[in-house]
Amino acid sequence: MPSKSDILELFSKSGTTKELLRFVPCAKAKGAFLISVTSVTGIALAIVYDMNVHFPLERELCPFDLALVTSTAIQMVFGDTAQKQNMP
Repeated sequence: MPSKSDILELFSKSGTTKELLRFVPCAKAKGAFLISVTSVTGIALAIVYDMNVHFPLERELCPFDLALVTSTAIQMVFGDTAQKQNMP
């Protein structure tokens, strides 16, 4: 379980998946610092997160919006970059 000393980065295109809707209130109640990384603006949980990193997304590579290729790649690059900044 998260604690006050934890910083959680939550990656989600919409920021409103059912897993996040269940997890975020619990993590927030434990005092964790929450950073959301999303590609959709106006998410309902934005007021709950301590910080929201928004990566605008014009469209997904899949013309039917079924394969989240573009948003996943953007978020992976961000995660890798953040990780490398914190490595000794």
